[in-house]
Amino acid sequence: MGTFRRLSLYMGFFFFSLPIKSQNREIDSLTRALKQATREIDKVNVLNERAFSYIHQDPTRAMADVKKALQLAKALSFEPGIARSLNVLGGIYWGQGEYDQALNSYFSSLKEYQSLKDDVGLVKCYNNLGLIYYELRDYKPALEYLKKAQQKAEQISRPLTIYINLSQLFVSLDQVDSAEFYINEAFEHPQISQLPRHHGLAYSGRAEIDIKRENYTQALKHATLALREFRHSLEKRSMATVYLQLGTIHFLLDHPDSSTFYYQEALELASSIKARDLQIRIYESMSDIFLQHDDLQSSLRYFKDYAALKDTMFNEQRASLIARLHTEYETDLLIKENENAEAKIRNRNAVIIVTIVLLLVSLVLAYGLYKQKMAERKLNKLLKVKTDQIAHQNVMIKSQSKELKALNGSLQELNNGLEEKVRSSTMLLQQKNKILADYAYASAHELRGPVACVLGLSNILQSSTLEANEREVVEHLKKATDELDHVMRSLRERLESEEQL
Repeated sequence: MGTFRRLSLYMGFFFFSLPIKSQNREIDSLTRALKQATREIDKVNVLNERAFSYIHQDPTRAMADVKKALQLAKALSFEPGIARSLNVLGGIYWGQGEYDQALNSYFSSLKEYQSLKDDVGLVKCYNNLGLIYYELRDYKPALEYLKKAQQKAEQISRPLTIYINLSQLFVSLDQVDSAEFYINEAFEHPQISQLPRHHGLAYSGRAEIDIKRENYTQALKHATLALREFRHSLEKRSMATVYLQLGTIHFLLDHPDSSTFYYQEALELASSIKARDLQIRIYESMSDIFLQHDDLQSSLRYFKDYAALKDTMFNEQRASLIARLHTEYETDLLIKENENAEAKIRNRNAVIIVTIVLLLVSLVLAYGLYKQKMAERKLNKLLKVKTDQIAHQNVMIKSQSKELKALNGSLQELNNGLEEKVRSSTMLLQQKNKILADYAYASAHELRGPVACVLGLSNILQSSTLEANEREVVEHLKKATDELDHVMRSLRERLESEEQL
């Protein structure tokens, strides 16, 4: 037994070395990020993540970081930081078996995420609340919250963790087929091989199903695979749980030495992270082993440890506190549901009022359309009467048009006759005018000669010696002769111009 124990410790040290380095690198990275953070909000986020990394390794440091983050987030009124801090705080209390404090933190975180409408945060809170009630063996609210988590998570992606947790719950409810369905869903998840912790949880869930079916060889195989995965992720609580599971399997296989060894390994890890709920289960299991082997003194010692620790965790005050927390949350939930229902009723009433108004408007429009149709019918009748009158007038106009055409024909004939008469009269007048013009032209030429003689004589008389009275007569004669000559010239010019035209 001693050799086997030492060999296991050496192997454990070997498997622990690489994950510890990886975990330390992650924490060192967060520490550097905290030093480099300039904004207060960034400090809150880094403190929360570092506290989450410390949960299963160093709960004291985790508690210090998360309290700083929560205090700073409240000072900044940074609601996402407050919600995350409360969620991490719930994980710390859960890891230490402080279920009442864990529930209080998770319910507070749930309210924050509900106000933020953060679906991812809601999934985490529902899932964690379901697991807390599972640890308290209160399976009804456990199933209720896990189902809420599943419903909300499936809207986002495939909820790997919740499938595993539902499988674990159905095992406790002795519904093995349902448990196997969900564990198969978990193993079919495309990312399970990339997530050592979840892979380990799935193998552990498969081992629980094997135990229920009394297939202890397969259970031992799957629990060993789970332990291998948890060593990669450095999950001390999960490793302690699997050690407890391995101890139970060896106990059922009637391997008391191996069973005791794994229980002691589980107890050592659980004590290092102050997981009192696991310590209680381990003390109870070890008491049963020593009782079976008639080691009453050892059995009584572990039973006393079991009873003392259980009393500190599950007294009446804590039970009433847990019940009060659940009642308060359910009351708040009912209040919110009532407020939502009232809001829906108000919205429905508003919709009804709007519908009624729209109906009244529709009736008014329908009445208006009816009146318009009636008016259109009257107008159509009046238009028909007018159309008939217009048609009758068109007939009359056509007949009158025919008469006008006949009159136009007569007028055309008369016009043609008149044109012919005007043309013949015009020709006659032109002939007469020509004769007159010829006569006038000839007369003008014929009269020009005597007038010229008179003018010449007048000029001679003016140049001769005359008496005053004689000269006056000659001048009057000269003037009259000039005027007559001017008239003859004008007449000739006019006749010449008309002849040219």
